[in-house]
Amino acid sequence: MMIFFDIDGTLLDQRKAETVAAGHFLAMYGYLLGHRYTVEEFCVLWRRLRERHCRGFLEGKLSWAEQQRRRMRDLFSASERQLSDAEADARFLFYQRRYRDSWSLFGDVALGLSSLSGHRLGIVSNGNAEQQIAKLRQTGIENLFSIILISEHAGAAKPDPKIFLAACRRAGCSPGEAIHIGDHLDLDARPSQAVGMRAVWLDRARCGAAPDGIEVIHSLLQLAPWARSRSAA
Repeated sequence: MMIFFDIDGTLLDQRKAETVAAGHFLAMYGYLLGHRYTVEEFCVLWRRLRERHCRGFLEGKLSWAEQQRRRMRDLFSASERQLSDAEADARFLFYQRRYRDSWSLFGDVALGLSSLSGHRLGIVSNGNAEQQIAKLRQTGIENLFSIILISEHAGAAKPDPKIFLAACRRAGCSPGEAIHIGDHLDLDARPSQAVGMRAVWLDRARCGAAPDGIEVIHSLLQLAPWARSRSAA
């Protein structure tokens, strides 16, 4: 059985790293934002800006650097003149370094993945390939995955079915022989189900019941018995 994983929010505790980086960023630049944000408020705004501008990168319309600049200019638009490329780059680099320094796996990842030693493991992730692979390398799990497919190199981004089909082709399996596990219903579970993969929603927050045909787990520690039962089915 081929088992694919998402990265952010599934393996890597992105929000924890984001929160740490946000605290440093506010301490350095908060006085220039025109509003006294709490860390939690800033993270909500930062995610909104990421969703707004990163889509252009995922669709191939913007470079990685340009979407970063747009996010930073948008962030400071209410309080400052438009930032130059150099200014936007410097501020994003400040945030990025603190973000990278804070990358860590969820506590259930190491044991959850080690319990799948009899299966081939892969990655299907959106984002910048260099950064996403660096996350796997820095946290010590890159070598566990025989297939690593990032949207930047796939020519398609989740929820586009093409990226899931491309991952299966690389793995030499049909969608019906593959599982995809991710924390996002609309980016991971629903589109992988639509191409014929077994879709597993990792619902750590216990948000609710999964839609029909989508299986749900609340921790990667559930993977070993779950995978055994599905392999035997």
